[in-house]
Amino acid sequence: VSCFNRHRAIKLEGGGTFVPDILCVPNNGKYEEYYEYERGFHTQTDFNAKCEKMIKVTRYLNFIVPNTDVLTKLLRPKLDTWIEKRGSAH
Repeated sequence: VSCFNRHRAIKLEGGGTFVPDILCVPNNGKYEEYYEYERGFHTQTDFNAKCEKMIKVTRYLNFIVPNTDVLTKLLRPKLDTWIEKRGSAH
């Protein structure tokens, strides 16, 4: 598990990078898991950009939140809005 990942930025197709807040590599080293620590302070636009970067490198969007209030009142509505904006075509 690593939380100092600036030096391990993942280059994205079309430019840009994704820097996960937390990177986990199981002992077998066959895959990596990415986690974002979300406190709910991002604007919807910034949150959407974060999700779009994440989805380019993993099919699972893993978030860690400090408490249930952040999850239900801040993260979930932003996630729902991103999903709606993205549509079912993706």
